[in-house]
Amino acid sequence: MRHPQFHRIRRLPPYVFSEVNTMKAAARAAGHDIIDLGMGNPDSPTPQPIVDKLVEAIRNPRTHRYSTSRGIPGLRRAQAAYYQRRFGVRLDPESVDARVAAAVGRFDKDSPSDAFSRLGPLARDHPDAAVVRYHLGLLLLWLANLDEARKQLTLARDAEPEGFYGRQADRLLTRLAGIE
Repeated sequence: MRHPQFHRIRRLPPYVFSEVNTMKAAARAAGHDIIDLGMGNPDSPTPQPIVDKLVEAIRNPRTHRYSTSRGIPGLRRAQAAYYQRRFGVRLDPESVDARVAAAVGRFDKDSPSDAFSRLGPLARDHPDAAVVRYHLGLLLLWLANLDEARKQLTLARDAEPEGFYGRQADRLLTRLAGIE
């Protein structure tokens, strides 16, 4: 059964590459010889100058830092508008809260780098922001990185012990006590 909250997803058109793959599989199953000009894997090695440049870039410590990007402005505005519509809360799209919402909205457990690449700079720029530390802790819990999650949740609790995120972090830390 589909979740009723996601009824609008049924109005989206089918993913074109999925449809093409289905048609290709059916044609092959029917015995047709097809030439696939779609997306595919390279059939030859990456040229050495490209490999050398990538290796050079990855060895440069300056490339080991978080991006200085503040995220996609339209996404931050959309997140702020959503909070206004849904919860009656006004957020400045440039605020830390809106930027955290935009970062967390990009979280994908199979590819978490989009969210972390946005939360990391926020943690650097706002080291005492409980909202940033709390959400970093939550995402780390999703990835089962308990030690790092505990560190971030402790920072959130200590930054704002009586605030919403500090209290929520304290509750999670209590529940995590004794879990290895």
